[in-house]
Amino acid sequence: MPGWGIDITLTAVPCKIGAYNEGLNRKLCQPCPTLFTTLWERANSSSHCVIKPGWAMDTALNLPKPCDLGSFSTGGSLADPGGVCRPCPPGYTTQTDQSIAEWECNVCIAGHGSASCSYCPYDTFSTGGHHTELNCWPCPAGTTSSRMAEDDTRCLATMVDADNDYFPLSDETKWMPQAGVESGMACNRACDDSAACILYRFSSNVNGPPACQLLLEDPAGQQLIGLKAGGGMDYVMYTIDENLAVGVLLAEHADKTPEQCMAACATNGCELVSMALPNMPDAPGPCKLYKSVSDADGVGMHHVQGNKLFSDGFVRERIPGNTIVGEL
Repeated sequence: MPGWGIDITLTAVPCKIGAYNEGLNRKLCQPCPTLFTTLWERANSSSHCVIKPGWAMDTALNLPKPCDLGSFSTGGSLADPGGVCRPCPPGYTTQTDQSIAEWECNVCIAGHGSASCSYCPYDTFSTGGHHTELNCWPCPAGTTSSRMAEDDTRCLATMVDADNDYFPLSDETKWMPQAGVESGMACNRACDDSAACILYRFSSNVNGPPACQLLLEDPAGQQLIGLKAGGGMDYVMYTIDENLAVGVLLAEHADKTPEQCMAACATNGCELVSMALPNMPDAPGPCKLYKSVSDADGVGMHHVQGNKLFSDGFVRERIPGNTIVGEL
């Protein structure tokens, strides 16, 4: 009968899952090709062989391929024998490849955590692969990160020393004096505690009282400056008045995208880039490179904030419709 075959004793037996026989013969049940199976016992046609769960057909090579981490396949069907690897829901991944069902999407991807595997907020990170009951870990004290940071190397110092001593301003009136701040550490804290602070300059003033001065961001400014963060792995971005120069000019280029401008700052002592705000996020335009200066009586640092990093916050806030993986 169709769906039956003979065994080694010439006894008729039903074909098991993974084998078939057209019947009206005295043959053994025929196995499906490697990595194929049937959906039921007593299959009676090779057309009943579909790809196994956890696999899908690579249409380019016409060969089965395993579903990678972060995807799963319930296997083929009569309507679609080759199956398809489906991605896990946003924020989730699997613990192994060749996953066979969505329930195996039960751990968070890197940069995500909590019960819903939502993206890690600023100042936190997650290496991924842990179960959903675990939250993102906080960055160490004195450091920050962008959203979706994938490990603690993405936690960057919130205050960064100028390579020399400090960044001079072309308009000294832009410095904001801080009354009662009489030490470099206190000046550092004043800048670190202010979301508007870009950088500070502290002078011990041998011939007078100590002076702590902050440069504050101008929300209406049309000049964009980027200061190195994480040793140049990223840049922290602020808007300032378009006529203000911060630092000593090293070089200028007529036509570079923000990314190209920052790449040009990788060498030659460059610490700061300047661009026009309308060039964000990827339009070419003027690009200037600056450095700090030495001053025996002054020190300075600049402020790194997660939501100002070029790699995340600054760009995302300025691209209409930009969303984050796992964001609802």
